[in-house]
Amino acid sequence: MEKSKKNTTIYNYIFYAVLIIFLAVIAFQLYYMNNKIYTTNILLGKLVVAVKQKSSPEIKCGPNDIIIGQKDAPVDIFVFSSYRCKYCKEFFNTTFPLLKREYVDQGFAKVIIKNIGYTSDSTSLLAVKAAYCAYAEGHFFEIHMKLLEQYDVLNETVLARWMSELNIDSAKLKTCLENKKLDELISENRKEARAIGVRGTPSFVIGDNVLNGQRPIAKFRELIEEEKELCE
Repeated sequence: MEKSKKNTTIYNYIFYAVLIIFLAVIAFQLYYMNNKIYTTNILLGKLVVAVKQKSSPEIKCGPNDIIIGQKDAPVDIFVFSSYRCKYCKEFFNTTFPLLKREYVDQGFAKVIIKNIGYTSDSTSLLAVKAAYCAYAEGHFFEIHMKLLEQYDVLNETVLARWMSELNIDSAKLKTCLENKKLDELISENRKEARAIGVRGTPSFVIGDNVLNGQRPIAKFRELIEEEKELCE
């Protein structure tokens, strides 16, 4: 009799332990399904996290943003980038040309570049400001690629030479670089990045999807096609 009671007690402990574990697993899954989840992959030796959100991230295309493509294109591809980031350079050298040819040039999507500059790094800030100033003069890509390829040699003298080669007046460049609105724009980019869960560069937002880290072109195609279907 005593042994029977003992066995019953053990079975009860096991039952409640299994029940608690089961409920904990369910709670864990529900939490991640209702928040920013969902998959972590190791890709090309880099930790890459995809975040699926319940609703569209709080991100907007501002009047001073760098826009590549038709402004009325239905799909927005937001790119958070930094000129000191080697994976950003990789993206613009490999993935971006394919996106541009397949979607941007066809009018299906536009790319909104939100450059991240760091207050602790004067060269980083100079690079971002230079990109915005070049964009205002209609020479964004020429300077953009130089900044990515030759970031290590960047200083104000080098930048002035690059701009001069594009017939951009040095006085106009100086005025642009000293414009306080650029500092506000760069600060706003950082705040926006933090608010939507961007944890580094490059990062991308397509529809409800926030992608931290460089991705193969197939992933971009998948998300853009999904957004195209929603827009039709």
